[in-house]
Amino acid sequence: MKTYAVEDYDFVIANDGLPSSGALQCFCKAELEKDYDNAISATYGHPHGKQICNEFRSIAFEVFLWLNSLKYFITGVNFVLRTVCIKLVAWVGYPTETMQLLETTKVTFFVQFFNTAFLLLLVNADLSE
Repeated sequence: MKTYAVEDYDFVIANDGLPSSGALQCFCKAELEKDYDNAISATYGHPHGKQICNEFRSIAFEVFLWLNSLKYFITGVNFVLRTVCIKLVAWVGYPTETMQLLETTKVTFFVQFFNTAFLLLLVNADLSE
């Protein structure tokens, strides 16, 4: 398993963004759970002496931070858009409270729906070409 993990590490480093076999993830998770301190400093026979589990841990943590910050970013943008929509509908002024509430609900729903769909589409898009 160690040999496959080293090969998978080299593949991940050489081919950024491509899916790997998963051997590195499986191996490093098991090693980190078994003996964290040794797993962080061990090279596991890598030809260039790279600490493969230490780099795996740092890459996994970076991905975790990016994904969580994206969730909070979308929530924050939707909050701002909702507030702006409510203020704009109140500024327009409708003769009854019911009509104002109906328009506020419709506008807020459509703006948040398309904003979330658009942001998720951009995040998952491959813009390298």
